[in-house]
Amino acid sequence: MPPSAPPPQWRVRLLCILACVGTYWSASGLLRLHEVFARSDAVPPAVTVTSQERHPLRREEPTTTPSFDRLVVVLIDALRADMVLGAEALGKERGNLDELSRFMPYTRRLVDEGDALAYVAHAGVPTVTMPRLKALLSGKPPAFIDILKNFNSAALVEDNLMRRFQEAGSRMVFYGDDTWLRLFPSTFQREDGTSGFFTRDTVEVDDNVTRHLGDELDPTMRDPKSRDWDVLVLHYLGLDHVGHLRGPRSALMKDKMQEMDIVIRRVVES
Repeated sequence: MPPSAPPPQWRVRLLCILACVGTYWSASGLLRLHEVFARSDAVPPAVTVTSQERHPLRREEPTTTPSFDRLVVVLIDALRADMVLGAEALGKERGNLDELSRFMPYTRRLVDEGDALAYVAHAGVPTVTMPRLKALLSGKPPAFIDILKNFNSAALVEDNLMRRFQEAGSRMVFYGDDTWLRLFPSTFQREDGTSGFFTRDTVEVDDNVTRHLGDELDPTMRDPKSRDWDVLVLHYLGLDHVGHLRGPRSALMKDKMQEMDIVIRRVVES
């Protein structure tokens, strides 16, 4: 039998091109190649031009005025929208999960009475802590390779909210999941991190955060710690750990939700 003829040259080139394109798109989704080419340290410094030079007839005035003096960010890991708003508010049929909203009555009342704005955030995969924090704070979707980086998080080099706060001169304090401390090293003037990998711990991870509220949120402002910050970040892990251990319908989940409701009330009323 005579040997088969080699494939035409154009087919070989086409296969090579398709292989390169497929490799690029696969790597883009897995590794987020755009980060490599969009690092902040790779961007040349912009030319500084004062507003007076741009608009000679306009006086130097701030473009915006702050709507508030201080900001408290409370992040309750794994708190689903139906746990606060109920299934009906999400356009779903009433079910067993809808009952969970009864265990955060204060938070639900804030929304119902118009004292709080509620919205539903749709999180994409991967849903582990570090990638989701990067997405929340930088506005960019995470990559699958971030699952591996979750165990050894490096400092976030992309533009993010914490950097903007820091550049604005905001004094920041943090308590909670120590992933923040790896993503934002040397950012907080006061911090106390807790490891989130001990998922059987549903008590100490939250108590280690709440125990600081008496000092940081002293309504009399007598404690020095209550006067020296502009942004306070609290990251609670206990509810997520309860979900992993017992599930959302367990009695432990109801107790944890009531605990978080008390925390939110304490922050709002301080």
